[in-house]
Amino acid sequence: MQPLAKRAYFQLRKLVLSAGALLLPKRRMPEPGSIKSILVVRTDCLGDAVLSLPFFESVRRAHDRAHMTILCRADLADLVGGASGADAVIGYTGLSTGLLARLRAAHYDLAIDAVLDSDLLTAVICRASGARFCVGFESRDRGVILDQAVAVAGQRHFTEELAELAAALGLPEERSEPKLRLSRSQLDQARASLAARGIAPADKLLFIHPGGHYRAQRWPAGRFAHAAASARRCFGCKVIAAAGPAEASELETIRDIARPDAVFLGPTTLDLASLIALSGVFAGNNSGPLHLAGALGVPTVSTMGPSDPVRWRPLGRHVAVLKACDFGAGDDVSLIPEAAFAAALNDMSAYAKPLGERYELCLRASG
Repeated sequence: MQPLAKRAYFQLRKLVLSAGALLLPKRRMPEPGSIKSILVVRTDCLGDAVLSLPFFESVRRAHDRAHMTILCRADLADLVGGASGADAVIGYTGLSTGLLARLRAAHYDLAIDAVLDSDLLTAVICRASGARFCVGFESRDRGVILDQAVAVAGQRHFTEELAELAAALGLPEERSEPKLRLSRSQLDQARASLAARGIAPADKLLFIHPGGHYRAQRWPAGRFAHAAASARRCFGCKVIAAAGPAEASELETIRDIARPDAVFLGPTTLDLASLIALSGVFAGNNSGPLHLAGALGVPTVSTMGPSDPVRWRPLGRHVAVLKACDFGAGDDVSLIPEAAFAAALNDMSAYAKPLGERYELCLRASG
């Protein structure tokens, strides 16, 4: 949408929402002890869901006797369900009368819109669910739809934004960095898949993900391939690469140049998480799999172009980020030098663990 048209749209929307405010009176937050059922709406991408895990856990702990349901993207339901402590997860594939009927039948006491965006959809879902009280973020007057709207002041990391929403709900302050654990069966399946491709417990693994939600976020795949080849020479790793169907061309470039030991096109979210968990180092763009790697405790080397470095910086113990602006490239991620990325990758290799040792670390982390 062009800037002028966008401005006109929001002005018109503000008038409509202001007129509709009379039909949506503000209601009072139920007493904590009376909250028996909760709906949390988080229908956006993988990275958003992963970074939201501490918030989900905070809601769960504060209302441990309430039935908690999360509405998230359908392909993320297994991951979110296993990591959030929710009693139920509904896979979202689009707004429909059937979905709204299902939500209304649950008679939620509290609906939480965890999405900070100017789009109205998730706020509408919360209100249309019939919940006794709806809370979420204020952005472009969408607070009219909610009973309580939380304003976020200044530039904050995504997890800090959710911490403000948690504070508005009266939840105790919790850690903001997500930690993700996988089951033994999930890790065993990934280990078997790697073994079938000739990857042994003594091997160190470099995981390459050349994708990104927006094409402007993607560093040229050929440079990832050359960096992978350099890493193989420098620290004797084996290389695996994975991407979604929309990034098949990038994955093919990796295959042609780096000759990876294993390639996965379109793995499920849990399969992707398991492969990353067993890897020694993750290399990719600012994307969902990057945040997944951070939550799994895997060292990461990543690029950052148009993404806001304050809001979307990756979290984790061992993190190297190459920002386009640091190389005089403005927002153009393609201008990040290949040599700089390869050097960061070589430095991060000091933290890489062989597959066998990494596997045991994952099992201990999983309890």
